[in-house]
Amino acid sequence: MTDVSIEPRTGGLPLDSLACPRCDGALDTAGTGLHCNGCNITFPVLGGVPWLFSEPNAALAETTRATLATGAECNYSYDQSAPTDGSSIAIGLRVRHPVFGTGTVAGVIGSGPGQKLRIQFDRAGLKTVMLRYANLELG
Repeated sequence: MTDVSIEPRTGGLPLDSLACPRCDGALDTAGTGLHCNGCNITFPVLGGVPWLFSEPNAALAETTRATLATGAECNYSYDQSAPTDGSSIAIGLRVRHPVFGTGTVAGVIGSGPGQKLRIQFDRAGLKTVMLRYANLELG
């Protein structure tokens, strides 16, 4: 984990707008998380996003288990840039989607930031996704 990137005085999310999900108490920055003195619990901050779950360790453990089971890597960034320039997307290319699983590109619609793909997923059927937001693994 990284240092808490929530700045209570300048930019970012104001700390006084956040509350403990257990007791509704105030939160303070504490190393790599947000700490509630009322509950004496520290909530992690991952990629700048506070994990304000009533059981943060259980939520974190479940996410880690799910990530390890799929072999995927969690990306908590807000970056929505296209993962590729689109030139390597061809009909017949095998891809992996984080929710729909593996599939084969059945069609390419458009180009640039609005490019869409028709993908025949092995388990989820035929779907149309925007390349920019789909978070696909190619190959």
